[in-house]
Amino acid sequence: MGDFLSFNEDFGLNIDPIKFSITTCTKICDALDNDDDSCLIANHTQEHADEIMEIDVVAQKEEYLEILELNLDRIEEEEEYELCGRVVKWINKLKEDGKS
Repeated sequence: MGDFLSFNEDFGLNIDPIKFSITTCTKICDALDNDDDSCLIANHTQEHADEIMEIDVVAQKEEYLEILELNLDRIEEEEEYELCGRVVKWINKLKEDGKS
């Protein structure tokens, strides 16, 4: 996940990194609310040469803390305060539970 920007560039996905961070954090917080072990962040289908490529971005439970921490600054900068509150709550809970 940390290398998303170069992945985005390499595959020419043209995904807005700010919107991607907001979507990512929202989906991970929802997954944590529902005690899901993984969550689908994004699915992209792209034609490349003569074949169709499907790309799934999936986060696993053991990655949730790191992903939330990596994206917190961006959602704070975007003044997504309600989401920031959810993210901080889950960061603290995951650290407290030792699931880092």
